[in-house]
Amino acid sequence: AQSRTSRTERKVELPLALVLNPSAKSQRKVEQSQMQALRGTLARAALLGHHTPLHLAQARFNGAATVLRTFSSGGARPAVTMLSEDEEALRCVVERFSKEVLGPKVGKMDAQESLDKDVVDSLFEQGIMGIEAPIEYGGVGLNFTASCLAVEEIARVDPSVAVLVDIQNTLLITAMMRYGTQLQKDTYLTRLCTDTCASFCLSEPSSGSDAFALKTRAKRDEAGGEWIINGSKCWISNAKEAGLFLVFANAAPENGHKGITAFVVDKENPGITVGRKEEKLGIKASSTCEVIFEDCVVKDSAVLGKVGGGYKMAIDLLNEGRIGIGAQVHFPKSRVCTQSLYR
Repeated sequence: AQSRTSRTERKVELPLALVLNPSAKSQRKVEQSQMQALRGTLARAALLGHHTPLHLAQARFNGAATVLRTFSSGGARPAVTMLSEDEEALRCVVERFSKEVLGPKVGKMDAQESLDKDVVDSLFEQGIMGIEAPIEYGGVGLNFTASCLAVEEIARVDPSVAVLVDIQNTLLITAMMRYGTQLQKDTYLTRLCTDTCASFCLSEPSSGSDAFALKTRAKRDEAGGEWIINGSKCWISNAKEAGLFLVFANAAPENGHKGITAFVVDKENPGITVGRKEEKLGIKASSTCEVIFEDCVVKDSAVLGKVGGGYKMAIDLLNEGRIGIGAQVHFPKSRVCTQSLYR
């Protein structure tokens, strides 16, 4: 007990600005000497800190902790059962951010059933909303594992904010990186990394478990080179905060699910309306709303991927998105189990 107390009292100062400084995103390559010093600090902090990752704790118990940080920045990638130095650095930064910035506002946001704008702005400022996006678009340039680690750490403090971060990183950023044209990346990816939340609009009132039986239609206007979207979506997370919507509509109903196409729709686009916010038993600060499309006109440039390729796209994206959902519930569940053991 005494040992646990001493660990709790230790406070490691982690330089947030050095790891995820938004003003330095255009100069992302930090001096090697500074980065090596930071990584050494983080490694020691992980070994001595209260929230020691499981793989580090096991290695220390076996007397092999010294081998965990022998990988240089130019050396071999650690085994998949270990975190890389960059992943561990990001995890520590997000842990501190969650405790110091997010923690004091959790109760108020839950009571008001709304996300604090300052919290959302801080997520963008710290780079947490564009973890996998390339540096040139304002992202951090890390990987899917790093995104999941960030979601885990935030979910420990507030699952509502973790929903926002998860959907932004594992669905919307990924969709734009994999399927966006160069013009779409230049237009939207920087916004997604720096100041614009987004929503994934697939589910409908009559197509929940069978999402690909959706009724929303996109009709082609050949003369104007435009698409006209009509229909409604429900249970759309982050709809209240979103400035962009990835909308799935059937452009060729006669082809069944092979007609489903993805469109990027701006919130300011005429014909789109965010409806009422659902009342939920938990995760109340996260908005879950209906989104309605009435003669919503978008240009050809709004099509993400191929016309008729939305079915495969959605499956591809949701495969990763579900892992992000698992990251959301991992730490809250483990925290409950840990607290139960010590009672």
